[in-house]
Amino acid sequence: NLNIVFAVTQSEINTQKKEQTQVNDKIEDIKDQQEEVTSKKTAAQAQVENLNSQIDNYENEIDKLDAEISELQAKITDSEKKIKEDEEEYAKLEKSLNDRLVALYENGETTYLDVLLSSSSLMDFISNFYVVSELTNYDTEMLQSIEDEKQKIEKEKAELESSKNSLDNSKKSKEAKANALTVTKNEKSKYVAELSKEEANLEKQLSELKSYENSISNKIKQMQAAYDKELAEAKKKKEEEAKKAAANSK
Repeated sequence: NLNIVFAVTQSEINTQKKEQTQVNDKIEDIKDQQEEVTSKKTAAQAQVENLNSQIDNYENEIDKLDAEISELQAKITDSEKKIKEDEEEYAKLEKSLNDRLVALYENGETTYLDVLLSSSSLMDFISNFYVVSELTNYDTEMLQSIEDEKQKIEKEKAELESSKNSLDNSKKSKEAKANALTVTKNEKSKYVAELSKEEANLEKQLSELKSYENSISNKIKQMQAAYDKELAEAKKKKEEEAKKAAANSK
């Protein structure tokens, strides 16, 4: 009976193979995690790009609103200037009319009626009546015209102010939405960065596991080769011992 003690046993090789299987399972698990992280990262990046597009659209709309608001503000300034000019013209004409009435009063002609009553003849009366009528019509029409123009401009100014307020509100709304989108985008970008970090960590783990698996594989090959060699030598030695024993028994 030949008792042989092997430097490497099959049990030890099997233990290494079991560990190799466990490492390979971990490698497959890491790969599954990588796929999941990559999928999440791709989706998050698409969301960031979409958010960037929406933010750009809002910023373009805000720029347009700024231009419209500036244009309306210029129109409002022009309207204010025109109203001021009309008010000044109105004041001048009103003063002119008042001065005329004061002059009539100081000359003893207190009213236009006095002018008519002082007519020396029917023709004079008719002539004076015509002049007075034209004068009063001119004064009242001119003042009314200026007043109408002033009211028209004030109405236009009010409409412009209303439009400007509407644009201001629209701009504030779009700025609020753009800011909210920016906050969301920053959160998504942060999430993408975290996923990239996780991705890198998984890649590092995978590289380490593959390296470890490779070292186990090489160790198993070496152990298997050593075991096979010892086994072959033992077999050969056993055969030689058997032949020797057979020869001695003759």
